[in-house]
Amino acid sequence: MQGKVILFGGSFDPVHRGHIEILRYVHEHIGAQKSILIPARRSPLKPNAPAASNAQRFDMLKLAIKDYSDFEVSDIEFNLPEPSYSYHTISHFKQLYGGDTTLYWIAGADVAGELHRWYRIQDILNMCEMILVHRGGYSKPDENSLQANLSISTAAKQRITFMQTPLIPISSTEIRRMASEKLPLDGFVHRSVAQYISANKIYELG
Repeated sequence: MQGKVILFGGSFDPVHRGHIEILRYVHEHIGAQKSILIPARRSPLKPNAPAASNAQRFDMLKLAIKDYSDFEVSDIEFNLPEPSYSYHTISHFKQLYGGDTTLYWIAGADVAGELHRWYRIQDILNMCEMILVHRGGYSKPDENSLQANLSISTAAKQRITFMQTPLIPISSTEIRRMASEKLPLDGFVHRSVAQYISANKIYELG
């Protein structure tokens, strides 16, 4: 496949309107042919597992993207050995699409200070471009500090870019709290996702 493919990994616990709007913005900005959302089984840098099951998070993502023909969901990380390293995920898609496809890995700019801890970060950046998104209305992260702290080649560092995206003040943590109190989630998640959360009582306490 020739062209550009975006890989967007995360807990998606649950996926919300902010996730989709950010992905749509980046997708259109770089002219991607396809965007793939990848729910993580568990991040090596996060101590707690997601509250929703793998199957539930996968189902919610499918519901959230049903209006976007260029978006799809992959369960690849559910089938890889723990811990869930981005390196293994990106390697899978690099082999799948080959050298004619440019891969883009999206992450929040808040991970900039952790990139030096990522497993095989040099190899990751040899395989893909990395876009660190930061929300409008907030200061741009210190790119010079990031570059100084990363012990990788200059060429690899040049494959990291920052992109400002629209300000969408929604968090999965807040949505889980609202769901636990049985508050309406309209406007925060896709209507089908809200119905799924309610029907399956995913985040309800007790």
